[in-house]
Amino acid sequence: MNKKVVFAALVLISLIIYYVNYEDEVKDYIKVLLESPYLIFTYNSLIGIVFLLHALFVKNNDSFDFKVLNADIPIIDAALNFTTYGAVGSTALSLLKGLYLQNVFNITYFKYFQTYDLSVMFIVCLFLLWFSLTRVYKAAVEVLFYTTK
Repeated sequence: MNKKVVFAALVLISLIIYYVNYEDEVKDYIKVLLESPYLIFTYNSLIGIVFLLHALFVKNNDSFDFKVLNADIPIIDAALNFTTYGAVGSTALSLLKGLYLQNVFNITYFKYFQTYDLSVMFIVCLFLLWFSLTRVYKAAVEVLFYTTK
């Protein structure tokens, strides 16, 4: 038996039960999180820290995933990565906030968009946020477990 799968299933079942019993509270918690002025600041701060540490401690030649330019100045790559993933992620979070508030709380955020447009925007924002988070996670893992070759 795969204990990780069983654990993940139990966590998901627990979250579903919690959501069913406390649906309004969960929606309010998500709203508070998305409307928090610290969400995007925290998100961008973590990205900045990860890529700064990546520039300082991981040799540019050893990391091809985050090498934007072929320059020997890793701080430029760090700045470009921070700008790219910060902009992508914070924009996706802002758009997801608007979509969530419009769909759950009927607050008009996107006045002239139809259901199809909003659905596509939701899918694209989820993908962009996932892409940004996984790349930052990969850079963080590379920093934490980096060994010189």
